[in-house]
Amino acid sequence: MVAGIVNVNHEWPLQDYQVYDYALQKYGSEAKLNETKFHKTFEIIDAEGRQLLPPNLIVDVDFKFPGSITQAGSGRYTLVSQVGNRQLDDKDEYTVATDGIARAVTNLEYEYNENEKKREIDVLREGYVQTFINDLRDVVKYKQSSSFVSSNLAITENTESLNP
Repeated sequence: MVAGIVNVNHEWPLQDYQVYDYALQKYGSEAKLNETKFHKTFEIIDAEGRQLLPPNLIVDVDFKFPGSITQAGSGRYTLVSQVGNRQLDDKDEYTVATDGIARAVTNLEYEYNENEKKREIDVLREGYVQTFINDLRDVVKYKQSSSFVSSNLAITENTESLNP
Protein backbone atom coordinates (compact mmCIF):
# COMPACT_ATOMS: atom_id res chain seq x y z
CA MET A 1 0.00 0.00 0.00
CA VAL A 2 2.74 2.46 0.90
CA ALA A 3 4.51 1.75 -2.40
CA GLY A 4 1.33 2.67 -4.27
CA ILE A 5 0.94 -0.73 -5.90
CA VAL A 6 -2.73 -1.51 -6.32
CA ASN A 7 -2.61 -4.17 -9.03
CA VAL A 8 0.31 -6.60 -8.79
CA ASN A 9 -0.38 -7.86 -12.33
CA HIS A 10 0.22 -4.46 -13.96
CA GLU A 11 2.22 -2.39 -11.47
CA TRP A 12 4.80 -4.91 -10.29
CA PRO A 13 8.09 -5.18 -12.23
CA LEU A 14 8.32 -7.96 -14.80
CA GLN A 15 11.29 -10.16 -15.62
CA ASP A 16 13.25 -9.19 -18.75
CA TYR A 17 11.80 -11.92 -20.94
CA GLN A 18 8.30 -10.89 -19.84
CA VAL A 19 8.98 -7.26 -20.77
CA TYR A 20 10.18 -8.39 -24.20
CA ASP A 21 7.07 -10.52 -24.72
CA TYR A 22 4.83 -7.67 -23.54
CA ALA A 23 6.54 -5.17 -25.86
CA LEU A 24 6.40 -7.55 -28.81
CA GLN A 25 2.67 -7.97 -28.28
CA LYS A 26 2.19 -4.20 -27.83
CA TYR A 27 4.17 -3.10 -30.90
CA GLY A 28 3.41 -6.10 -33.11
CA SER A 29 6.82 -6.91 -34.61
CA GLU A 30 10.53 -6.92 -33.86
CA ALA A 31 11.05 -4.19 -36.47
CA LYS A 32 8.68 -1.89 -34.55
CA LEU A 33 10.42 -2.77 -31.27
CA ASN A 34 13.63 -1.31 -32.69
CA GLU A 35 12.04 1.88 -34.05
CA THR A 36 12.94 5.15 -32.33
CA LYS A 37 10.32 6.32 -29.82
CA PHE A 38 12.08 9.61 -28.97
CA HIS A 39 15.54 11.07 -28.32
CA LYS A 40 17.17 11.99 -25.00
CA THR A 41 19.62 14.87 -24.87
CA PHE A 42 23.20 14.72 -23.70
CA GLU A 43 24.47 17.43 -21.35
CA ILE A 44 26.14 20.43 -22.99
CA ILE A 45 28.37 22.70 -20.90
CA ASP A 46 30.31 25.83 -21.81
CA ALA A 47 34.00 26.58 -21.22
CA GLU A 48 33.27 27.77 -17.65
CA GLY A 49 31.49 24.52 -16.76
CA ARG A 50 27.96 26.00 -16.81
CA GLN A 51 25.22 23.64 -17.92
CA LEU A 52 23.55 24.91 -21.09
CA LEU A 53 21.50 21.82 -21.98
CA PRO A 54 20.52 19.36 -19.25
CA PRO A 55 20.81 15.62 -19.90
CA ASN A 56 17.86 13.29 -20.51
CA LEU A 57 15.37 15.83 -21.90
CA ILE A 58 12.97 14.07 -24.25
CA VAL A 59 13.16 15.67 -27.71
CA ASP A 60 12.30 14.76 -31.29
CA VAL A 61 14.72 14.24 -34.16
CA ASP A 62 14.25 17.88 -35.33
CA PHE A 63 15.44 19.37 -32.02
CA LYS A 64 17.97 22.21 -32.44
CA PHE A 65 20.19 23.94 -29.90
CA PRO A 66 21.74 27.42 -30.44
CA GLY A 67 25.42 27.19 -31.32
CA SER A 68 28.53 28.58 -29.71
CA ILE A 69 29.00 31.31 -32.34
CA THR A 70 25.58 32.85 -31.55
CA GLN A 71 26.52 33.17 -27.86
CA ALA A 72 28.96 36.10 -27.66
CA GLY A 73 32.04 35.36 -25.58
CA SER A 74 30.86 31.97 -24.35
CA GLY A 75 33.72 30.03 -25.94
CA ARG A 76 33.58 26.36 -26.90
CA TYR A 77 30.93 23.86 -25.87
CA THR A 78 31.49 20.36 -24.56
CA LEU A 79 29.03 17.52 -25.01
CA VAL A 80 28.99 15.18 -22.00
CA SER A 81 27.76 11.63 -22.66
CA GLN A 82 28.13 8.10 -21.32
CA VAL A 83 30.96 7.40 -23.78
CA GLY A 84 32.95 10.46 -22.69
CA ASN A 85 33.21 14.17 -23.29
CA ARG A 86 33.45 15.54 -26.84
CA GLN A 87 34.28 19.08 -27.92
CA LEU A 88 31.61 20.53 -30.23
CA ASP A 89 32.70 22.52 -33.29
CA ASP A 90 31.91 26.24 -33.32
CA LYS A 91 28.58 26.52 -35.15
CA ASP A 92 25.45 28.64 -35.22
CA GLU A 93 23.25 25.67 -34.34
CA TYR A 94 23.53 22.05 -33.21
CA THR A 95 21.06 19.36 -34.21
CA VAL A 96 20.31 15.78 -33.23
CA ALA A 97 20.99 14.41 -36.70
CA THR A 98 24.24 16.21 -37.54
CA ASP A 99 25.88 16.80 -34.15
CA GLY A 100 24.58 13.93 -32.04
CA ILE A 101 23.37 16.11 -29.16
CA ALA A 102 20.78 13.45 -28.28
CA ARG A 103 20.56 9.68 -28.48
CA ALA A 104 17.74 7.58 -29.85
CA VAL A 105 15.58 5.56 -27.46
CA THR A 106 13.85 2.58 -29.04
CA ASN A 107 10.39 1.31 -28.16
CA LEU A 108 11.94 -1.75 -26.49
CA GLU A 109 14.41 0.32 -24.45
CA TYR A 110 11.52 2.54 -23.37
CA GLU A 111 9.54 -0.47 -22.13
CA TYR A 112 12.57 -1.79 -20.21
CA ASN A 113 13.09 1.64 -18.60
CA GLU A 114 9.42 1.87 -17.62
CA ASN A 115 9.67 -1.58 -16.06
CA GLU A 116 12.78 -0.54 -14.09
CA LYS A 117 10.90 2.47 -12.66
CA LYS A 118 8.49 0.00 -11.03
CA ARG A 119 11.38 -1.31 -8.91
CA GLU A 120 11.66 2.03 -7.11
CA ILE A 121 9.26 1.87 -4.18
CA ASP A 122 8.69 4.06 -1.17
CA VAL A 123 9.35 2.49 2.20
CA LEU A 124 7.53 3.78 5.26
CA ARG A 125 9.83 5.10 7.98
CA GLU A 126 9.82 3.00 11.12
CA GLY A 127 8.51 5.86 13.26
CA TYR A 128 5.32 6.08 11.18
CA VAL A 129 4.43 2.37 11.08
CA GLN A 130 2.20 2.34 14.18
CA THR A 131 0.39 5.52 13.11
CA PHE A 132 -0.18 3.99 9.67
CA ILE A 133 -1.57 0.77 11.19
CA ASN A 134 -3.89 2.70 13.52
CA ASP A 135 -5.17 4.91 10.68
CA LEU A 136 -5.63 1.89 8.41
CA ARG A 137 -7.71 0.08 11.07
CA ASP A 138 -10.01 3.10 11.29
CA VAL A 139 -10.42 3.26 7.51
CA VAL A 140 -11.04 -0.44 6.77
CA LYS A 141 -13.81 -1.02 9.31
CA TYR A 142 -16.91 -2.19 7.52
CA LYS A 143 -20.29 -0.61 8.13
CA GLN A 144 -23.60 -2.48 8.26
CA SER A 145 -24.62 -3.55 4.74
CA SER A 146 -25.78 -6.61 2.86
CA SER A 147 -22.16 -7.86 2.68
CA PHE A 148 -21.40 -7.16 6.37
CA VAL A 149 -20.13 -10.10 8.43
CA SER A 150 -18.28 -8.28 11.23
CA SER A 151 -16.52 -4.91 11.69
CA ASN A 152 -13.38 -6.45 10.18
CA LEU A 153 -14.93 -8.72 7.54
CA ALA A 154 -17.23 -8.34 4.54
CA ILE A 155 -18.33 -10.74 1.81
CA THR A 156 -17.03 -9.94 -1.68
CA GLU A 157 -17.55 -11.39 -5.13
CA ASN A 158 -15.20 -14.04 -6.42
CA THR A 159 -13.37 -11.89 -8.98
CA GLU A 160 -11.41 -14.87 -10.30
CA SER A 161 -14.55 -16.38 -11.81
CA LEU A 162 -15.53 -13.04 -13.42
CA ASN A 163 -12.09 -11.90 -14.60
CA PRO A 164 -9.80 -14.89 -15.05
